[in-house]
Amino acid sequence: LDRPVVFQLFGHLSAVPDYALTEEDVLEFVHSMQSETHRPQRLFDELGKSQLLILGSRFPDWLARFFLRSARRERLWLARGKTDVLADSRAREDAGLVLFLQHFSARTKVYQAGGAVELVDELARRWAERHPALPSAPELATSVAGIASVAGGGTLDMLPGAVFLSYASEDRPVVEAIREALESAGVDVWFDRDALKLGDAYEAKIRNNIEKASLFLPILSRHTLTPSRRFFRLEWDQAERVALQVPPSMRYLVPVAIDDIPPDEPALPERFRKINWVRLEGGKPTPDFVAAVRQLYRDYQKATAVAP
Repeated sequence: LDRPVVFQLFGHLSAVPDYALTEEDVLEFVHSMQSETHRPQRLFDELGKSQLLILGSRFPDWLARFFLRSARRERLWLARGKTDVLADSRAREDAGLVLFLQHFSARTKVYQAGGAVELVDELARRWAERHPALPSAPELATSVAGIASVAGGGTLDMLPGAVFLSYASEDRPVVEAIREALESAGVDVWFDRDALKLGDAYEAKIRNNIEKASLFLPILSRHTLTPSRRFFRLEWDQAERVALQVPPSMRYLVPVAIDDIPPDEPALPERFRKINWVRLEGGKPTPDFVAAVRQLYRDYQKATAVAP
């Protein structure tokens, strides 16, 4: 938004009783939003392209569904790109709402560790672990990995030094599990190329993210041997270029095999074939794998830290 704007969706306290007091009042206000005269056009336009965080609202099931749907330009099950987060103890305990979101809104994440207070505490803890020095308010706003990352979603902008996951789209469910395991261990991860919008200079942003990454993990599987032209090969090519600039004492390329793909497969880049792979049985991230990536990630952070 160009300047702060307050939307009083359920009215405001005044001498004229034009505000929601009961659930029936809320229903009427929501109904009025469907009309062209009362619809908050600017708000819905902004929600359509920005991540939505619902914090401690205690919305009933039907109202939470309404706002989540209003924040999307298409049906929930068709939605792609941005991730919305629901951090509310009432919503988390509502089995019907949670089941609905699991089936129809995979891009909506319910924070499972508690409500609004617990989410803020978790963000503060992660910030303190990564930045021992006391941060200023502006630094906190710009450097935290992102609300969606805490709740299990991807972020649009990659933090410098994050781990870049490159994969074939068919392997996305496996890669999401790898990402969740790494983030739970305190590793910043970027893999969601679907989050990039048309106006983001797609290829340039991908190249920039690969150059900023501490590690590049190509997720190798039979799906990456397809003869069709695929975007992940452009990511591989860029990563090989970056690897040439990395000192021999530091590791940048970490190939991860998630099925029985052979290490001498000619369809793979020669540099990948010469590096020792990590093999994850069934594509499941093991504690040893997570610990190894976390150590490499921390080694990079220490090596590139600027002394005060």
